Amino acid sequence: MYGVTIQKCVFAGCMLGLLCSPALVSAEDTDSTYITFEVPGSTYTSPVAINNSLTVLGVYADAHNNYHGFLRNVWGKITSFDPPRSLQTTPTGLSETGAVTGYYTDSAGTHGFLRSPEGEFTEFNAPDTTTTLPVGINAAGTIAGYYEDAKNVAHGFVRSRSGTITSFDAGTEGIGIASSSTIPAAINGAGIITGRVQTTSIFGGGIGESGFERSAKGVITVIGTQQPTGINGEGTIVGISGGSPSFFGVVISPEGVITTFEVQGAADTIATAINGEGAIVGQYFTELGNNDTHGFVRSPEGTITTFDPPGSTRTNAEGINDLGVTVGETLHANNLVYGFLRIPRHCFFADNGER
Repeated sequence: MYGVTIQKCVFAGCMLGLLCSPALVSAEDTDSTYITFEVPGSTYTSPVAINNSLTVLGVYADAHNNYHGFLRNVWGKITSFDPPRSLQTTPTGLSETGAVTGYYTDSAGTHGFLRSPEGEFTEFNAPDTTTTLPVGINAAGTIAGYYEDAKNVAHGFVRSRSGTITSFDAGTEGIGIASSSTIPAAINGAGIITGRVQTTSIFGGGIGESGFERSAKGVITVIGTQQPTGINGEGTIVGISGGSPSFFGVVISPEGVITTFEVQGAADTIATAINGEGAIVGQYFTELGNNDTHGFVRSPEGTITTFDPPGSTRTNAEGINDLGVTVGETLHANNLVYGFLRIPRHCFFADNGER
């Protein structure tokens, strides 16, 4: 199986800062190295984030279709985890220190969790709800997410390192508006949160969405019809624009300048994450209404490189670190989903055996 063989491929040495420099990604992608891996015994392995220590966070499904979290270290060692009493575990965020956040479901509802770098779990819940959904964590230990009230309206929250939870709303209810849900997507090291506001009308006519940014001091700014998906340490936001009928990638500078982009010839372009250098990853669809997705990386200068790991019939790129290493999931012809790492040429790589 892929996981048994490819986990023996590791990065040479431990001092990763000496081996990888944040160089630009080649426009032709002829020199990248790929690692495809799986959690042993899983039917689905999907990375969601990678930090600069090359620790990968993800979710996998077992033979009974139950979901669990996993961490994969730089040497390829995989550690599975579940909070106590968890029936289904969904990790969502990984900090530079190795702390993990996410949510899990038990018989009482859906709860947030914090997993320390040492593997200790802390459960938490937003007030007066049975559905708490963290989305990200920064190096300071601040967690962002949202929770649902009794009317299924979502509200944003921030959880401090000490455990204090502060709720917030980026939208307001008004004439003709049935509800206005606040759904954070990401948090950066400065504590800036971005996400979207989803509004429904009492008159029907579908759902309206707009983006927002919340400063560390709680000041909220609406950023138009964009749908943010990520934010880097500089405050640059990445996301999705459009939707009728096509989606485009969008970059919003800290000054509020909006730039849209698309993969040439694509029906839809979905940007999912941005690193500290301004490189963006995501996936694109070749045709509207199908699942034929492929990965892309957009350099800080705007050059777009498309890619698929070897053997892939579908590629979803989900995360990128400051070294330019990309992670995501890849579907193969055997109908199994594997995790992958895409390693640019400027990161030295060697097969030194599993550690």
